[in-house]
Amino acid sequence: MEAVVSLVLKYCGKELEEYGNCVASYPENWQNKCKDLGEAASACSSTHPAVQKIQHDCASEYQQYDECLKSNPQDVTKCVNQLHEFMNCAEKCASRIQNAYVEKS
Repeated sequence: MEAVVSLVLKYCGKELEEYGNCVASYPENWQNKCKDLGEAASACSSTHPAVQKIQHDCASEYQQYDECLKSNPQDVTKCVNQLHEFMNCAEKCASRIQNAYVEKS
């Protein structure tokens, strides 16, 4: 997971931190209160090739996680398995990206 976190934080850390703080601050209605911040975090990924690659390669896993969140807005802990699947995929992709970058250097 270190490779993913490193890439995502490098490119979108500020946006993700603001969104995460908002969700934590509004556990009852984060969907409404944090919508703009969530959109900003999503927009960040659309501008960075490394994050786009993870999004592309792990789209199915992310979609399953996103659908679970939408189906369980009051208990996001029900989505832990889907989150793990997405993170595993993202980790593999991030490792490939970092390895490709190291080989080019």
